[in-house]
Amino acid sequence: MLAQALVVAACGDERRPGTPTAPTVVPPIIVGELIKGNVYDTADRPLAGARVEVLDGPQANTSALTDGAGEFSLRGIFDETTRFRAAKDGHESATGTLRFCAACNPQRRITFFLGVLAPPVNIAGNYALTYTAASTCSQLPDDMRTRTYAATIEPMAIEGRPSNTLFKVITTGALFVPRLAYDNFHIGVAGDYLSLSIGDLHGRPGLVEQVLPTTYVALGGEAAGPVESNVSTISLPFDGFIDYCVTESAMVQYPYECSAPNAVVAHARCESKDHRITMTRR
Repeated sequence: MLAQALVVAACGDERRPGTPTAPTVVPPIIVGELIKGNVYDTADRPLAGARVEVLDGPQANTSALTDGAGEFSLRGIFDETTRFRAAKDGHESATGTLRFCAACNPQRRITFFLGVLAPPVNIAGNYALTYTAASTCSQLPDDMRTRTYAATIEPMAIEGRPSNTLFKVITTGALFVPRLAYDNFHIGVAGDYLSLSIGDLHGRPGLVEQVLPTTYVALGGEAAGPVESNVSTISLPFDGFIDYCVTESAMVQYPYECSAPNAVVAHARCESKDHRITMTRR
């Protein structure tokens, strides 16, 4: 009887309002920093649905998926040694760490380039490079509508990119503006697919030929498409601009601008998706 009474009393104490109970342990909320990044294939095409996983530190095993633009974000506590891995079916996985980007928001980012399973075509060698303006570009002088240069394509070794998937194209055979680095551009390769970019994201050209002491023709834009495995000719539609400029004095400053401080004598610019870039092996 006494034992039963004690049990009842104890149960009554547990149900009584205001009775102290052991505190519930709640895991701490880790705020940390927001980091972002992108996942591309080696021809610079964004990869949607790629999984990016944290391999080290407090957020180990957490992950995020890339969106349609190949971008992802993660929040947590990370440092320079924290490793991340990106993976997507049909591609080789890659591991990397954060990099600082002063012009980015947030400033610590990571970018992955995932190789496809097919081997990259070998485009290294010497070529004749020709650009041809779209038929609608009647504002350009006839001798500026098509120009041909010598070009050498060389492989580049860049940390974080599979070998033989990034190439530098160096143009010669004309007077470019080497002091402003307007004589080269890059090609990314994924299997038999190529992507080239001439210039930058701010609309500045990547090739500038000094035709005469004060006459220039500049080229900027992008081209992409498949090529044959035994590459003899690369011919792709070029989406970009051709800019013709005549000034009173030679340009001496960066970036290329057909405007002040050099008084402009003549200027014509044609933007189109129907320009063409052709490179033929020599």
